[in-house]
Amino acid sequence: MKDTFDYLKELLRLKVSPHAIMLYVVLIDLYKKSIENNLKDENGFFVILTITEIQNLLNCSRPTAINILRELEEKHYIIKNFDNGRPTKIYFVENEYLKAMT
Repeated sequence: MKDTFDYLKELLRLKVSPHAIMLYVVLIDLYKKSIENNLKDENGFFVILTITEIQNLLNCSRPTAINILRELEEKHYIIKNFDNGRPTKIYFVENEYLKAMT
Protein backbone atom coordinates (compact mmCIF):
# COMPACT_ATOMS: atom_id res chain seq x y z
CA MET A 1 0.00 0.00 0.00
CA LYS A 2 1.38 3.38 -0.98
CA ASP A 3 1.44 6.22 1.51
CA THR A 4 0.51 9.85 0.86
CA PHE A 5 4.07 10.89 0.09
CA ASP A 6 4.38 8.19 -2.60
CA TYR A 7 1.17 9.41 -4.24
CA LEU A 8 2.38 12.99 -4.09
CA LYS A 9 5.66 12.05 -5.79
CA GLU A 10 3.76 10.30 -8.58
CA LEU A 11 1.42 13.24 -9.05
CA LEU A 12 4.24 15.74 -9.27
CA ARG A 13 5.61 13.78 -12.23
CA LEU A 14 2.44 14.39 -14.25
CA LYS A 15 3.13 16.96 -16.90
CA VAL A 16 -0.15 18.81 -16.47
CA SER A 17 -1.51 21.87 -14.66
CA PRO A 18 -2.29 21.85 -10.93
CA HIS A 19 -6.04 21.85 -11.70
CA ALA A 20 -5.58 18.81 -13.91
CA ILE A 21 -3.68 17.04 -11.12
CA MET A 22 -6.50 17.77 -8.68
CA LEU A 23 -9.09 16.42 -11.11
CA TYR A 24 -6.96 13.35 -11.82
CA VAL A 25 -6.85 12.57 -8.08
CA VAL A 26 -10.65 12.81 -7.89
CA LEU A 27 -11.01 10.65 -10.99
CA ILE A 28 -8.69 8.00 -9.60
CA ASP A 29 -10.76 7.81 -6.43
CA LEU A 30 -13.93 7.43 -8.52
CA TYR A 31 -12.15 4.89 -10.74
CA LYS A 32 -11.38 2.73 -7.69
CA LYS A 33 -15.08 2.84 -6.78
CA SER A 34 -16.00 1.89 -10.35
CA ILE A 35 -13.79 -1.18 -10.07
CA GLU A 36 -15.33 -2.11 -6.71
CA ASN A 37 -18.84 -1.73 -8.18
CA ASN A 38 -17.93 -3.40 -11.50
CA LEU A 39 -18.99 -0.30 -13.45
CA LYS A 40 -17.74 -1.13 -16.92
CA ASP A 41 -18.82 -1.53 -20.49
CA GLU A 42 -17.21 -2.89 -23.67
CA ASN A 43 -14.45 -0.26 -23.36
CA GLY A 44 -13.55 -1.08 -19.77
CA PHE A 45 -14.08 0.55 -16.40
CA PHE A 46 -15.26 4.14 -16.47
CA VAL A 47 -16.18 7.09 -14.30
CA ILE A 48 -19.24 9.26 -14.89
CA LEU A 49 -18.74 12.93 -14.18
CA THR A 50 -20.51 15.96 -15.63
CA ILE A 51 -18.86 19.23 -16.54
CA THR A 52 -21.00 20.89 -13.85
CA GLU A 53 -19.67 18.46 -11.24
CA ILE A 54 -16.11 19.25 -12.32
CA GLN A 55 -16.90 22.98 -12.07
CA ASN A 56 -18.19 22.49 -8.54
CA LEU A 57 -15.29 20.27 -7.47
CA LEU A 58 -12.62 22.66 -8.74
CA ASN A 59 -14.56 25.91 -8.30
CA CYS A 60 -13.97 26.89 -11.91
CA SER A 61 -15.87 28.04 -14.98
CA ARG A 62 -17.35 25.73 -17.60
CA PRO A 63 -14.63 26.56 -20.19
CA THR A 64 -11.93 25.89 -17.59
CA ALA A 65 -13.49 22.53 -16.64
CA ILE A 66 -13.62 21.54 -20.32
CA ASN A 67 -10.00 22.64 -20.82
CA ILE A 68 -8.86 20.60 -17.80
CA LEU A 69 -10.51 17.47 -19.20
CA ARG A 70 -9.01 18.22 -22.62
CA GLU A 71 -5.57 18.60 -21.03
CA LEU A 72 -5.78 15.18 -19.36
CA GLU A 73 -6.99 13.63 -22.60
CA GLU A 74 -4.30 15.27 -24.75
CA LYS A 75 -1.63 13.96 -22.36
CA HIS A 76 -3.16 10.47 -22.72
CA TYR A 77 -4.24 10.03 -19.09
CA ILE A 78 -7.95 9.69 -19.88
CA ILE A 79 -10.35 9.20 -22.77
CA LYS A 80 -13.62 11.09 -22.45
CA ASN A 81 -16.88 10.29 -24.15
CA PHE A 82 -19.56 13.01 -24.29
CA ASP A 83 -23.06 11.70 -24.86
CA ASN A 84 -25.37 14.50 -26.07
CA GLY A 85 -25.50 16.46 -22.83
CA ARG A 86 -25.62 13.39 -20.63
CA PRO A 87 -22.90 12.74 -18.05
CA THR A 88 -19.46 12.21 -19.48
CA LYS A 89 -17.97 8.72 -19.41
CA ILE A 90 -14.31 8.95 -18.58
CA TYR A 91 -12.01 6.00 -19.21
CA PHE A 92 -8.46 5.76 -17.92
CA VAL A 93 -5.52 5.06 -20.16
CA GLU A 94 -3.30 2.41 -18.58
CA ASN A 95 -0.02 4.05 -17.68
CA GLU A 96 2.62 4.03 -14.98
CA TYR A 97 0.86 6.76 -13.00
CA LEU A 98 -2.43 4.91 -12.85
CA LYS A 99 -0.69 1.69 -11.83
CA ALA A 100 1.22 3.52 -9.10
CA MET A 101 -1.91 5.10 -7.69
CA THR A 102 -4.37 2.21 -7.76
